[in-house]
Amino acid sequence: MTPPAAGVELAQVNVARLRQPLDHPDTADFVAGLEPVNALADTSPGFVWRLQTDAGDATSLRIFPDDQVIVNLSVWTSVETLRNFVYRSAHTPFLRRRAEWFERMATPAVALWWVPASHRPDVAEARDRLDFLAVHGASPYAFALRNPEPPLLLERRLPTAPDAAALIRELDEELVRRYPEPGGTFFRLDDREVDDGRGAFLVARLDGQPVGCGAVRVLKGEWPERTAELKRMYVRPDGRGRRIGAAVLDGLLAEARRLGVRRVVLETGRRQLEALALYERAGFEECGCWGGYAQAPLSVCLGRSVG
Repeated sequence: MTPPAAGVELAQVNVARLRQPLDHPDTADFVAGLEPVNALADTSPGFVWRLQTDAGDATSLRIFPDDQVIVNLSVWTSVETLRNFVYRSAHTPFLRRRAEWFERMATPAVALWWVPASHRPDVAEARDRLDFLAVHGASPYAFALRNPEPPLLLERRLPTAPDAAALIRELDEELVRRYPEPGGTFFRLDDREVDDGRGAFLVARLDGQPVGCGAVRVLKGEWPERTAELKRMYVRPDGRGRRIGAAVLDGLLAEARRLGVRRVVLETGRRQLEALALYERAGFEECGCWGGYAQAPLSVCLGRSVG
């Protein structure tokens, strides 16, 4: 794999369910190794940061409600530096003994993803990537150490920014081709609707190149409190099949949570079968259409709660 682009680092989360509590004799060797292995990680080439308490411990931090599940969350400069620590250091003998201390998990226990340099992920972000990997499989948004992917970053932009505007033009052209009937398309989104605190417009960059976009905006007026709409979802043809649309959707749902939104709704078209499949996998269900959408026979309106 080629070296990562400048300005990105590699985040990793590793969760494991203990067979016995940390104070049980069967777990003693694991507990005894925690401090030296953490010290080794902290001084390893390529190490950037790890999640820990003020006392330097992470075993008391939880990512799941189950108290037997512990988490390791860290950031590294590259895939190779993380591989060297995992497979070619004093950490490796502990890795070989993991079946003694931990149960096999039914869902992915390890996820890697690229982050902007200086970004420090929290446990909510880490859980989102594990959940994404479980639902969608490996992609540039969440992957395994043995099969790394190129950097995929979601950046907040304004719709009028040049890269965002180019993606929106391509989306509009595609929608006109799919829905040439009069009144078959609905184009409208301005910068004010995605101001901080009111919404967000995200551009997905794969290996530095813009490949997709999407927006969330808080709805006002007759809408129930804390409802938002997803809009302008698009992935360029050469980026399709790599779960980029799912990644943009995941990022927008995270933005909705930050906005305090309880429910999100959206409109798409009956001819966009791939979009309908994506939203169904993400838990959206058909709901009543509103405004101009209600008079459009090819419109499909969907919604879901935001947890």
